[in-house]
Amino acid sequence: MPRKSNYDKYPCVPVIPSASQCWVGWRDIATRLGAATAENRFVVSVECYPGAFERAIGAALAEGLRLSEVIYTPDLLKPAAVVDRMLSAVLGDDPVFGRMNNIALEAFFDEGKLGQAREKVARWRKGLLRW
Repeated sequence: MPRKSNYDKYPCVPVIPSASQCWVGWRDIATRLGAATAENRFVVSVECYPGAFERAIGAALAEGLRLSEVIYTPDLLKPAAVVDRMLSAVLGDDPVFGRMNNIALEAFFDEGKLGQAREKVARWRKGLLRW
């Protein structure tokens, strides 16, 4: 009997068709987020799909929310050459058909830079920090 796949070929995120739950444009989005982040210490984390205009999104949020500081996660990654060496044993000649492995996400980050970012978040006391 064939194994049933748990892969969702048609992923969907239901959206409430209410104007009170949908904001269009950076001004509206920043206003809504700003109201929710009025506390003295608040960390906003933004995750984007590959291909998203990350820098433009970050700039719009920084301007609209008047962020005190931004930690841009890709700046914490190891250099591409180091990652290539780390993956060479599991990728082989074809990067599409690599082998299963136990490399954790954290292994892709520079330990020193990641540690500094974690410390910054832990010490954060006032203002809005985007991670």
